[in-house]
Amino acid sequence: LMEIVNLNKLKLQEINFDDHDHIIIQEFHACFNYIESVIINPNFTRLCVLSLSCNNLKEIPDLRNVVCLKELYLSNNDIMQITNLHCLSNLECLDLRNNAICCMENICQNNRLIRLTLSGNRINTIDTFNLPVLQHMEFIGLFDNQIADVKGVLQLLYHTPSLHHLYIGCNPFTGGQTLSTQCNLLNSLPHISTITDICLQQLMQKANRLITEIKKHCPSITCIDGNYIY
Repeated sequence: LMEIVNLNKLKLQEINFDDHDHIIIQEFHACFNYIESVIINPNFTRLCVLSLSCNNLKEIPDLRNVVCLKELYLSNNDIMQITNLHCLSNLECLDLRNNAICCMENICQNNRLIRLTLSGNRINTIDTFNLPVLQHMEFIGLFDNQIADVKGVLQLLYHTPSLHHLYIGCNPFTGGQTLSTQCNLLNSLPHISTITDICLQQLMQKANRLITEIKKHCPSITCIDGNYIY
């Protein structure tokens, strides 16, 4: 009987869960390897945490046999598309930082998500078609992508009424928007308590005369780029 398996930094190239079909595993960690493929058999129904960051995965593994999974960490791989998540209705944390993803999509069945991290990808499209209200979402990271249109971000935020932390800097739209566009964004997010990197340097340079206006549009905001406002 084993609840946590740690196979980090062992130079592994593949993981075959069939080799462990008599072990009950709740957490499986195999980061900093060279893994290109993962096979999971039906006996791993109790798996709650799967961490495969820093490998050579080109796609999200087939996860239909781990329906109880709550946390999935796949950062620093070569994943190009968000797939194979439809069976993970219990998923709460999804980390896909630093991959090659171009579109934020296919999370319609993951309505228990609390934390979604997609920073450091190539995202230029946010697909909110059929996206339900993600009532539990508190954190979204879209820092350092290729999002040029603020409308996609706004549409996403309409579906996340409990959001508190938004990381959206280093995208094309954050560098050249007018003050009115920024204020419209803030006005649409009355539930947000922390906003970082929304034209941060420009906002902070004008902070003395903008803070009052920002607070008027977003009364609950308490922190901009790590700087608390009162």
